[in-house]
Amino acid sequence: MIELNILKNEESNHLIRGRVGDIPKKPLVFKIFDDITPLDLTGAIVKFYGRTSSGAVLIDVIVKITDPKNGIVEFSLPKNIFSSKGNFLSAYFGISKGAFFDTTNDMNITVLPNVDVSETHAKEVISNIEKLVEEAVEIINKGLSATKVDLDKTKTKLEGIKKQVDTLLAEIKAQTDKQLVAIKESLKSVEVKVVELNKLLEEGGFATKKEAQLIKITEDDGSCITLSGYDLLNTTDIKNFDGYVTSAKNTPTTSNAGYVKRKYRSGYIEIIYAPHSQKDVYRNAYNAAAEKWIGWTKTITAADNYQIPAITENTGKAKIYLSGNTVDVYKELLLLETGFYTIYISANTINAAPTTVRGTVFVEYKGKWLSVLGVGSNNKIYSLHYTSVAWTGWGEVETAVKDTGWMTLKTTADFTAYGSEELVYRTVGNQTYVSGVVTPTKDLEQGTTERLIATLPVGSRPSKTINLICQGTSINKWLLLIKTDGKISASRYGTTKYENMTKGTWLPLAPVVFLND
Repeated sequence: MIELNILKNEESNHLIRGRVGDIPKKPLVFKIFDDITPLDLTGAIVKFYGRTSSGAVLIDVIVKITDPKNGIVEFSLPKNIFSSKGNFLSAYFGISKGAFFDTTNDMNITVLPNVDVSETHAKEVISNIEKLVEEAVEIINKGLSATKVDLDKTKTKLEGIKKQVDTLLAEIKAQTDKQLVAIKESLKSVEVKVVELNKLLEEGGFATKKEAQLIKITEDDGSCITLSGYDLLNTTDIKNFDGYVTSAKNTPTTSNAGYVKRKYRSGYIEIIYAPHSQKDVYRNAYNAAAEKWIGWTKTITAADNYQIPAITENTGKAKIYLSGNTVDVYKELLLLETGFYTIYISANTINAAPTTVRGTVFVEYKGKWLSVLGVGSNNKIYSLHYTSVAWTGWGEVETAVKDTGWMTLKTTADFTAYGSEELVYRTVGNQTYVSGVVTPTKDLEQGTTERLIATLPVGSRPSKTINLICQGTSINKWLLLIKTDGKISASRYGTTKYENMTKGTWLPLAPVVFLND
């Protein structure tokens, strides 16, 4: 089985060989890893990508997945994979699964040259040809009287073939002699290297005494080095240390024996101390610039009393995700174990809030007491409770009341404030107040025409159109309209009939109050 890895730290040490013109017979079995863990190929597609020594591309060759959980595939080499001699420029598998895509490290594929006829083979060929010649001569002799002319021609052809074989044999022998000479020269070079290596070994190894690192990191038997009376917070020792100390000084606990890992770089020191037979681990560090230790701190371990259960998925998404028109929110919540969770509840579920809610759920007792609190997509806060035997139903949580204070409304060009009586508004919670006195800046023809005075901003507009009869100059009346788009307008000015609103006409807006939600 050939092992490949998507980390691509190193090439595969398995060599796939063939000779030019060979046709692969059996499929090869590969095991693909992600570092040291078999890569899960469930639902994946694996393809072979290769480029021969001549640059020809082999791509999109589907690979059979035989054991997806353990990353095992079976690959039948393409028939034309041994078409060009030399090493493949690249050869790897590509793995795709959804949005995921990655490749393995290269596998080594070598295509050997094809030698047509060897010296021994050539002799066999000559021997067979000579037998054929003898058999042919025997047959021809039997019919010599009728075929003597043909016999001469056949013999000439056979002799020509023998001559060609002799020439081929000579060429093969010459090539073989050259190769033998080259091999002998290579062996001489290897012998020289062996002599050099032996000399190095006799002198005590490949590294000289100057080049070798003299500081030991373990005892000769492989156990950790032990120091006695070592000062954990000394600043003069520039050596890194990973071992055991006894009778140590400046320890963070009363225990003065334990394991120590000390790292030193340019005056900066970091030290980790684990007291003997204790579960706690401590860290300290020396700041060379400030010339002081930061102090011992205990690192958190699994044995400490901190909360282990995760309240979100590892991706950060909600731990509880409820969505779909067949999902019953009440039923799913009662199945939760005691604990605290983040939660997503879609508006399309059964027993959902008026809108999608994202928040938290606290289960005090499974199936008995729980509370949900979250923010809806409409920016409102919702709560839900289950008290032993009954649900309270979704409720909207009241938030702080909004108060804009009194704000001046800008009038259109047709109107202006009457004296010092500016047109103003104020929104408190879901109620808006409008007050002031305006007057036309010019004579305005009246009737049912709505003359725009000003426009209220978003958040201060009525949920329904407001129609209000207001007092005008003398005994005249006029219709005040405030629409859902915030437009404030005047129309129908007069007494028994419509009159024009002349410049300077008194148009008071009696304090108007309406709901804005």
